[in-house]
Amino acid sequence: MTLPFERTRAMLDVRLFLRELTDPRLTPRIPRALRGKAASLLKHFPTNADMDRAHQALPDCFGPVPPFRIRAELAAEAAPKNKLLAGIRDTAQAGKGGRLPGEQTDGAPARTGSKNGD
Repeated sequence: MTLPFERTRAMLDVRLFLRELTDPRLTPRIPRALRGKAASLLKHFPTNADMDRAHQALPDCFGPVPPFRIRAELAAEAAPKNKLLAGIRDTAQAGKGGRLPGEQTDGAPARTGSKNGD
């Protein structure tokens, strides 16, 4: 039986997976059609805020969205050599909040490089 927090975690993991598929630097040998399909799915995929609202409306189906630091640590443990996940860990350590790297809400360009400014 799937617990509500497991369902929420799965949704967040699928979102990360789709983001990886859309980045040719992280997944260089993905066919263009598959990369395009992942991008179109990601466009309408639930955000963290959507998942939080789903938890509020249906707590028996969806668990709370875990704090960003905990998600980043879990993701880093699952695949420590993944560049996207390393960027998430850097973002969490810098205290940027619950956004994924490249996700901007204010229209500003995405921050690139490591936390050391490389």
